[in-house]
Amino acid sequence: MKQNPKIKIEKIVSDGRGIGRHEGKVFFVKDVIPDEVVEVKILKEKKSFTEGEIISIIKKSPYRITPPCKYFKECGGCYFQHIDYRYHKIIKTEILRELLRMNSKISYQEGIEFVESIPYNYRNKVTLRVNESGLSYLKEKSNQFVNIDSCMIVNEKINGVIEKLNRMNLYQNFIKKVNIRISKSGKILLTFYTEISEITNLTLDLESLDVDNIILFLKDEKPLYIKGKGELVNLIDENIFHFSHSNFLQVNDNIAEKLYSYLQSVIKNGETLLDLYSGIGIYSIIFNRIFKNIYSVEGNQSSVHFQRKNIKENRIKNVSVINRFIDSTFKIGNDKLFDTVILDPPREGVDKIFLKSLLPKIKDQLIYISCDPSTLTRDINLIKDEFFISEIKIFDMFPQTKHFETVVIFERI
Repeated sequence: MKQNPKIKIEKIVSDGRGIGRHEGKVFFVKDVIPDEVVEVKILKEKKSFTEGEIISIIKKSPYRITPPCKYFKECGGCYFQHIDYRYHKIIKTEILRELLRMNSKISYQEGIEFVESIPYNYRNKVTLRVNESGLSYLKEKSNQFVNIDSCMIVNEKINGVIEKLNRMNLYQNFIKKVNIRISKSGKILLTFYTEISEITNLTLDLESLDVDNIILFLKDEKPLYIKGKGELVNLIDENIFHFSHSNFLQVNDNIAEKLYSYLQSVIKNGETLLDLYSGIGIYSIIFNRIFKNIYSVEGNQSSVHFQRKNIKENRIKNVSVINRFIDSTFKIGNDKLFDTVILDPPREGVDKIFLKSLLPKIKDQLIYISCDPSTLTRDINLIKDEFFISEIKIFDMFPQTKHFETVVIFERI
């Protein structure tokens, strides 16, 4: 094989890399676009594939642009800043279709709608490491720091906080990590993770920071509430939702609102709803008017605390909250049947044993909301024998990255 082969890029795959072939061997290359021809330096050769990096672009895609972020080549967060955002729709939709063919063993010929986002400054939450030089991300698959003074995909008000924190002596005060979160109304919750045992060891004037809430975690993980109550509030569909630093909410408020509106348009009225991986109770609460009884299952204790608080605040009477992690040992009573089930699992998807036990309990509709198309399509392979796919929709929750949110509406066969 030539030392620096020329590769035509066929497509982008789910890990964000381009794939091409040379002399019958598969090549994976970062920072490319389909139909480009690139000269590649070989980084790693394995029996079935080779990993390489671009030396030069021989045939450039018309969708190639200059990445606007100065950290793009170093930071492992964004994958597609070198590609015109109009083309992201095609790339991500084809990634999903390919995974449906490979993992679900189906050829989905229907249209897949793609809901676009604003391309930058959409994230309402960020976690940063602290080192001697300030705040940083980590390089991809590495413990090396990439120091930043701002991030192009986070909310501009969060960037203002990053700028202020970079001027403080965080590292010298044994702060190892910072989480910054902003509510829809612009309130900020700032969380520090430290290696100190006593607050007296801290020389920072944290209360002078122009934020609404500050939580400080000591070495023993005990939280200290320096400023505010340590929680934020969002209004969603005229319902009030309290949450804190660690609770799951979608990171893109604009796209989340579109997702909620879409679900309201497709969910069927019924007697019973089972809301699995329910977090702070968003779906259980916004759909409470169209079901007689709702069962909401969530394992995280903090999320359950806020879910119960949100149910009480919104005066909801028909939601039963179950504090339980969903795994192979989780059993649903033999007498229980549900008109609709909502699945919104983490990236690892749904446990196979539990999913098999769940399917017979669903009378009509299954709604699967996924942030990982690989595990989604794996799970579809189990679901497809009992349910047909009524609709698939992609929500670009994470522009510039390889990730996206997918909603699949299933109806019983």
